[in-house]
Amino acid sequence: MSPQLFADIKDNKSTAAGTPIKYQPNSNSRTALTLFYSHFSLTGSVSNPLSDEEKLNKGSSRVEDYQFRFYYKYGTWDFFYQNYQGYFIDNSADIDPAYSGVTKIQRPDIKTAHAGVQYFYIPNPEYYSLGGTFEQNIRQIESGGSVFFSGYIGKHSIKGDSPLVPSNLASGYGTFANFKEGHFQNVRVGIGYGYTFVFYKMYLGFLFGVSNGLQQQKFDLITETFDRWVGANGANLKVGFGYNGEKFYSGFQYIMDNTSINFNEYTMGLTTGEYRAFIGTRFEGIKIYPVSALGEWLYGE
Repeated sequence: MSPQLFADIKDNKSTAAGTPIKYQPNSNSRTALTLFYSHFSLTGSVSNPLSDEEKLNKGSSRVEDYQFRFYYKYGTWDFFYQNYQGYFIDNSADIDPAYSGVTKIQRPDIKTAHAGVQYFYIPNPEYYSLGGTFEQNIRQIESGGSVFFSGYIGKHSIKGDSPLVPSNLASGYGTFANFKEGHFQNVRVGIGYGYTFVFYKMYLGFLFGVSNGLQQQKFDLITETFDRWVGANGANLKVGFGYNGEKFYSGFQYIMDNTSINFNEYTMGLTTGEYRAFIGTRFEGIKIYPVSALGEWLYGE
């Protein structure tokens, strides 16, 4: 796994006086374990060790990432929790020419958290399976696709010991240059489309959706304090291909989830981008009655 929780700050004014700032954690890859039983899956992951050179150039990051999913006939419930501490500025050379080499501006104090639940409703499960394409909980044996509808409730937070905008860029960001902590709650509904091509035991699938709703913003800019509800939007993209046999499965995936946070003329985009390479096997004959019975009842079997 190679997941990242990015935080990009942009100036949307026509003058674009503020240089974009691209934060990301120094967590190049992680190792994850997913346990799937009946129609439930639980995933936990840990960061892979960094070299001394990577730590010197970009700093260290602490990462926690847990996901719990339930698949039923008409869709998916996805519960998630992510916690990151320790970021660096990827485009450091644009901000300070002294960082034109491999060394980056480091912010070990910055913390981000992301928790919530997302629901996907598939009205045509006989043609398309979200779980079959991205979790291999079942085998989709024919090509097919479907429109889907989604719902999302999530909470984001970001905090630093000092403002996130570097002091030498403050003049381009107005009062937003004082931003160092914010808490945001999102409620959105959306629509999208997914399709899976199946050839023999190989598959190639994708899902893309957009959503819109409301966002509660709480943050302090020293001269202004905000506690308000505003319009918000988001987007999802998943692409996967691989082998899905009766006993074994393997493949590659790219998953992206974006939430935009708007402050008047400025935008902070929180984006989770993740590459996955995986291999797994199915076990039969293991019966955990309460769990399997609950899964079968919820699935409608």
